[in-house]
Amino acid sequence: MFTRRSPLKPASLRRRKRRRIFLRIFLVIILLGLFVWGLSFLSGISQLTIHEVTVKNNAATDASELKTLVLNHLTGKYWKLFARNNIILYPKNAITKDILGHDSIIEKVTLELKQLHTLELTIQERTPTALWCKSTMHTEGTEPTFDISPDCYFMDDAGFIFATAPTFSGNLYFRYYGLITIDDPIGQTYAIDPPLPHMAALMNQLKQQNNFKVTGLFARGNGEYELHLEHNGSIIFNNLQSLEKSYTNFITVLDERSAKALKNATSSRFEYVDLRFGDKVFYKPAD
Repeated sequence: MFTRRSPLKPASLRRRKRRRIFLRIFLVIILLGLFVWGLSFLSGISQLTIHEVTVKNNAATDASELKTLVLNHLTGKYWKLFARNNIILYPKNAITKDILGHDSIIEKVTLELKQLHTLELTIQERTPTALWCKSTMHTEGTEPTFDISPDCYFMDDAGFIFATAPTFSGNLYFRYYGLITIDDPIGQTYAIDPPLPHMAALMNQLKQQNNFKVTGLFARGNGEYELHLEHNGSIIFNNLQSLEKSYTNFITVLDERSAKALKNATSSRFEYVDLRFGDKVFYKPAD
């Protein structure tokens, strides 16, 4: 005679099911923990970590300071688990950002792993093409005047001011003045309208085609500028007309005055030429 097994009560079934679920969750957590621990261990082994930092092309930047900055980023672990000096996990973007912010002379930096264990920094430093110098503008008269300071700073071709310049004799670098009023201009950009490359092209044109050497540009404000020439006074213009138009008007007046001076046996030197009023050009001969 057979006896029938009594079926489990619903409550017992639920308890057994919960125990199985908890056991599976526990095993998953253990396996995940082992997996993370394994990755953490692998991230710090010698074969997969950076051992050395080198610096290239740093003519004016201190290599030891850059190395210290990078090593600070490579020390320690992420979330106390993964080595920061791991060849895959090292904080490339943070290192790049800090290096660019370390010294304004650094324009670009490239990070590259060499032979797996050496992090090489290739530095591109800014090239000085001009000077920005401090000055004080006085507006008491009909036309502003300037007091020039000997304090000058290196500026690149985009107008970015990046380092204090030594004192130069002569006109080794072209000098810009005005616009920036803060005491420490390093990190500022000399932003003019027309843009700086266009202004530089005008000055080159004056030198190459007309033998006028421009020594300085004063930004008066409100879009007005004053070019100082080495031996022939100044040229005043604004951004209400193109540089090409201003240049054409200047050359036209210059040719007329030169022809008149030649005819009358007088000097063609001028104190200033004012080009701010379109085709109506004001010209003051030098004394």
